[in-house]
Amino acid sequence: MPAGKQSLGQRVARNPTLLKRALADPGLRSKLPSRYLTAKQRKTRNLNTRLNAPLVPGGDTSYRDFARQRNTQERLTFGPQYQELRNEKNNLAAQRQRDTSYFDQYRGIVEEAQRKQAELAQQANTAAAGVAASAQGASQQSNEQTAAAQRQAAAKSGAPFDEAAYRQMAGAAAAVRNTGAQQQVAQVAGEGVSANALLGQLAVASHQDKGARLDQLTGAEKKLQKAKQTLTSKKADWRTQFYYDQMNEARKRVLENQAYNLDVAKAQSDAAGSAADADAKSLKVNKWGYTDREWAALSVSERTAVKKQDANLKDPTTKDPKTPKKKWDSSDKHVTTFKELLGGLGSDKNTKNFTTPDNLANYLRRVVKRRGGTYPDSLIQAAAEVQFQGAVTRKTRNRINKELNIRWTPFGYPVKDWKPPKPVKSPKFLKKWGAG
Repeated sequence: MPAGKQSLGQRVARNPTLLKRALADPGLRSKLPSRYLTAKQRKTRNLNTRLNAPLVPGGDTSYRDFARQRNTQERLTFGPQYQELRNEKNNLAAQRQRDTSYFDQYRGIVEEAQRKQAELAQQANTAAAGVAASAQGASQQSNEQTAAAQRQAAAKSGAPFDEAAYRQMAGAAAAVRNTGAQQQVAQVAGEGVSANALLGQLAVASHQDKGARLDQLTGAEKKLQKAKQTLTSKKADWRTQFYYDQMNEARKRVLENQAYNLDVAKAQSDAAGSAADADAKSLKVNKWGYTDREWAALSVSERTAVKKQDANLKDPTTKDPKTPKKKWDSSDKHVTTFKELLGGLGSDKNTKNFTTPDNLANYLRRVVKRRGGTYPDSLIQAAAEVQFQGAVTRKTRNRINKELNIRWTPFGYPVKDWKPPKPVKSPKFLKKWGAG
């Protein structure tokens, strides 16, 4: 955050209007501290934080990705089985409704038949009683009429009329008629009782059948519930196993990535080391003062001349065997001076601000002059180049050979010409000319 710029939390602390607008805007709300959020919003933020966390440290799978994968796999694995249980439950509920409706309807029919049978029995009893009473009255009237007719006939004929015998015979006939009427009433009553008993047996049997059928459906529903509990337990075990499998897979990927990164880093390090060794080898000077590349560029005659020149104590930098010089200085005073200059540059923080070896060398010359020191200028230039690029240029090496009469080999640093980097175009230039 730039210096002086306040965060959103600091601004809303003094501006309630801004706080209200930030709470209504999801983009701004995500930048608010948790203390400004409601309980529901804090709960949602904590949940998102937990879901966005990696399944294992350093892994590429979050808990949100894990939950999506688990739910998808769970639907594919257990979805058909749960659907089958739901269908069977719906079938049992529909069957219970159908059976209950059937038995209720059947019992209603039986009860209606019982009611009608009771009405018919009452009507039949009433009718039978009426018939018996009518038959008895008619019989008595008929007996009286018959007795009167017999008396008249006996009076006309002068024969005697036996009233007692006639009364006895009429009584016997009336008894026979009464017995028949009573038997008819008893028969009608017996038929009503039989019908009522049959309807009662049907009602009891219907109730028993309904109870047995409902008990059977209840047993099937309990069995279905047990199957659902077993499937739920199986799903819980599957979830636990799926979690540990995903954790192991995530850890395995993390280890594979770490091993791959180590291999890449090792390969890069080996390549950099090989390149550095090749550069160091190519910049290392031989005993005649040439690098491998320079020595390879010389012809056979030039190499022979250089060897003879060195054998005759000639200057190898001139590559002219006719120019004799005195022997090389074998003292290490210049090496010690060079190390002092290099150590001073290493402890100076201002050396990082220079972009070329020559600028750094001019800075070192001013420091040496300000401190009253006296050092060979070629060593100052060499120290600046070594501090800047870890090597000296061929020009500086030749100056040391010529001015100080000492080989560069004892200094222990390679020879490498410095090339300034290519200038980087500014973004405005690239945009103007369409580059990049």
